[in-house]
Amino acid sequence: MRHLALRMQFVVGPRVGVDLGHLGAELDAAEHRIAQLAVAAEADLLERRREQRDEALALLEPLVGDATREVDAETAGILGGVYKRLWYRGRQRGRLMRSLSAYRLAYESTGELYPGINVATVALLLGENDESARVAALVRDALSAREERTLDAWPTATLAEAYLCLNDEKSALVWYKKAFAKMANRPQDVAVAKREARLILEHRGRPTADIHAALPTPRVAAFSGQTTDALKVEPARRRIRAWLQARETETHAVCSAARGGDLIFLEEVLAADGTATVLLPFPKADFLALSVASSSASKFDAAWIVRFERVLANDRVLCLTPLLEQAPASDAERAQAFELCNKAILDEAERLAELFDDPAPGLLTLCNGAPSDGAGGTENAASMWRERGFPAENIDVATL
Repeated sequence: MRHLALRMQFVVGPRVGVDLGHLGAELDAAEHRIAQLAVAAEADLLERRREQRDEALALLEPLVGDATREVDAETAGILGGVYKRLWYRGRQRGRLMRSLSAYRLAYESTGELYPGINVATVALLLGENDESARVAALVRDALSAREERTLDAWPTATLAEAYLCLNDEKSALVWYKKAFAKMANRPQDVAVAKREARLILEHRGRPTADIHAALPTPRVAAFSGQTTDALKVEPARRRIRAWLQARETETHAVCSAARGGDLIFLEEVLAADGTATVLLPFPKADFLALSVASSSASKFDAAWIVRFERVLANDRVLCLTPLLEQAPASDAERAQAFELCNKAILDEAERLAELFDDPAPGLLTLCNGAPSDGAGGTENAASMWRERGFPAENIDVATL
């Protein structure tokens, strides 16, 4: 089992390939379920990267096509979600049918409400109206039997979706508003709930304006900035604040959390009641040593560490799993790690903008704009963002 656990390290670290065929009969039933979950998790990760969807499918297909092994309910739920998102982008009916099959397996095996509501919604989208109504009623009745105060965000949204599947838009809207109140700090969750509701309404040819109003999502702003010295912190803060205010909308930040520009940007977004996704190139301890503190260990550095910890502890900040398991040893490898993180920030910002229905996510940079900024640097991030067709604006450090 230890050997298998090491091979599954991508669940908490970088992605590594997993080939069930090489494991074969060496795995007992429990180990095979772990492997299934790992492959499904990797496929889920790959599916979110546009250029690697085919690779995600290559990992998924053996799981659903292996008649010699039983796919457990948890894996089936992951598979159902991946297939549904793939269908959402390409609208290929076969993928939606596979999604329904996977969710059915999970629901019939466990009776859990998460795969249940997905069965109801996907069945409706496929025209299986009787199955959709039957399962949606079961989900509605199970959740309605609970005291409302015991329902957290997702059960509340699930109840709303069940009402919507049953064509009770009035009740659905009431529960979606309650769900938003419980998940407002996680706009990704709000966006997913809104997307599911919109799919149902559009399938029926119904207007979606009320749902959009009940489940608002912010605009996305990525950030990349050079570190700033103590004398330029407040001028940088004022310029960042002015840029955010000019957007005249709630902001979801996507950036790293290095001392200087990153942390100032995050603090200003949070001060304006915004939310954030933070990406680190390597684990927190290494990142603190290399990108938050410095070798001087001055009082100023200690203050940045406090600010870093405060930002990441905020419940409106989601810090994703570090991209690497440890910081590289050489300067050249660390530069590559920062370049990887910059690309991951842009990828996540673009993904969230699509999810949030934001057609023009912005990038703010804080740098001198010198070509020598190089791989992994701020100017490099701005170039990559413009190549994707999105607006980028720079605050010139020399003007602070």
